[in-house]
Amino acid sequence: GFLENNLLNGWSGTADLPGLQYQLPDVLDTSLRPDIVVWCSSSRMLKFFELTVCYEHNFSSSSNLKRKKYQGLVEMASTKGWKAEIHTLQIWSRGLVDNQSFQSLSDVTEINPKDFRFLRRQLSRLALTTSFAIWCKRDSNEWEARE
Repeated sequence: GFLENNLLNGWSGTADLPGLQYQLPDVLDTSLRPDIVVWCSSSRMLKFFELTVCYEHNFSSSSNLKRKKYQGLVEMASTKGWKAEIHTLQIWSRGLVDNQSFQSLSDVTEINPKDFRFLRRQLSRLALTTSFAIWCKRDSNEWEARE
């Protein structure tokens, strides 16, 4: 997939997406499922990436909640001699992408700048159209279940 094909040499990864096998490295024994996990066994480094889409006023608190949720994984990795980091990939509900937050993802990938801009643009559109769909259903008492 996209992630595996663009990781730097020596890095492996998994993403919590429908239809993809989600396999964490053996160093993590958990039922938690960060959105993206990449690791390099030779340098004993783990990076957790959580997509955060929220209203602008909740930006900091949403990021902090995600960090707290996965802090135990950082500590678990540390006890096993691994260094781990938590990163939030932040998009505002109105479609604005925090480019700085995506820099951490580009540090472990070989995605060229043009494709990276395309990825951020697609995520921006997705956040904006999804937010609009939620707004359109704001008065509805029923939501259709999706698998």
